[in-house]
Amino acid sequence: MRGKKPLYAAALLLSCATGADPSTLGRPCATDRDCPRARCLEEQCTFSCASDDDCLRGQRCEEVCRYGPELDIAAVGADVTFGIPAGTSALAITAVADAPIVFSALEGPSGPLLGTDEVRWSPSRGQEAIAMLLPSREEALIGGRYTVAVTGVDGIPVDAAIRIRSHDAVVRGVLPLHVHIAPGLDLNATSARDDERWIQVQRRASAILAAANIELQVASYDNLDARYATLETSVGLDSDLAGAFRSTRDREPFGVHVLLVRSIDAGRVLGIAGGVPGPFELAGTAQSGVAITYDPDVVGTDAAIPAQILAHELGHYLGLFHNVEEGPICTDSLPPGCVLFRDDPLDDTTGDRENLMFPTLQTFAGDRVNDALTLGQRAVLRRNPLVQEAR
Repeated sequence: MRGKKPLYAAALLLSCATGADPSTLGRPCATDRDCPRARCLEEQCTFSCASDDDCLRGQRCEEVCRYGPELDIAAVGADVTFGIPAGTSALAITAVADAPIVFSALEGPSGPLLGTDEVRWSPSRGQEAIAMLLPSREEALIGGRYTVAVTGVDGIPVDAAIRIRSHDAVVRGVLPLHVHIAPGLDLNATSARDDERWIQVQRRASAILAAANIELQVASYDNLDARYATLETSVGLDSDLAGAFRSTRDREPFGVHVLLVRSIDAGRVLGIAGGVPGPFELAGTAQSGVAITYDPDVVGTDAAIPAQILAHELGHYLGLFHNVEEGPICTDSLPPGCVLFRDDPLDDTTGDRENLMFPTLQTFAGDRVNDALTLGQRAVLRRNPLVQEAR
């Protein structure tokens, strides 16, 4: 969704002895001729500075404005203007507020990016924590000046806590899981480590994501509050699902919180992710986790189906869309269930029913389920900052 909300450019209070135009800072360049009254350094225009305040967020003053080894920006407001170095392989942006919010704009050196196939983000009306991941493909981002803007649903102004960080895609990764188990199931936080069905679910889900060179590792177990054993409602900030995800507030923020529940929406939903992608390193919000139906009366006693549900929802949380969509196209009013694309825009991802991200569970002969991942999908998963490089 490209969005029609106004983009509020952050003020840059630059005191440059060179007299360079502040808007020059971060402009892509090849030589000094591309930078009036400034210089070209590391493929971007820069100039003399007195302090970090003279530079873009993400830069530091070392006689001239330049980038450090890592980009990690935290700010509060409706928008943030920042810079990224040339060659950045992945960028993650998270915003959280006390009201439902959406990204209203993302501008880069090449122009508007929100709603294009360069950005992994699926909008929804009822989210207090939102996240986006870019680029969508295995191509380094264009270095330079970017601005991201957030607004309340229906254009209501809101200040949000915004975090922006760059990172490298992993070659071989580990995804930590924090598992919360509802009462009334055939396991609990104490018995789960030795529960044969759950062990098989972990193994099968991890085998699915192994196609992307990602291993699942359970970092912790916890018993879920009895209020959330059955999630009767899953839409909106007042839903049972939102309450269940918020119950992770005092838990470890790194990794994905996985809720094993008896049913969701009276059995109509097998699994659900807090966002596409879910918020990075942020526990305790209404979007902080994935929930899967684990009751054997609903999903059977075999491990294949809950393992597929778990892998599918983790795929969403890490940034994968459904490979084919049927919902209405998103407009500014964000109708329920709206989508940005009819198909995932990844070049090699089609409507194959055997794909892990097909919208509904598919079963095939020989105890097979839809669990395939394309090369493009695998690359998206490895670019999520929650996936750590394996040691």
